[in-house]
Amino acid sequence: MSAYTSDIAETDDTPFTTASGARTEHGVIACPRKYDFGTQVKIKGEIYTCEDRMNIRYDGEHFDIWMEHKTDAYNWGRRLIEVKIIK
Repeated sequence: MSAYTSDIAETDDTPFTTASGARTEHGVIACPRKYDFGTQVKIKGEIYTCEDRMNIRYDGEHFDIWMEHKTDAYNWGRRLIEVKIIK
């Protein structure tokens, strides 16, 4: 698991719009393509909603939590964390 922001260097030319068309906000997560938009996942007791997609180069079970501030995303770093799929 990693974290990302709406920095254009980390996204595309619409950095505040997710792949589902939703606006980025706390609780948004980029999920592997096998999970439908709207799928809910539980991470460390908090619920996140799949509204964005991982880049195709990431396969498997890589998730990416959206964060408002780059320093928070850097501090999150990369982690191996259990993700519970709620749907």
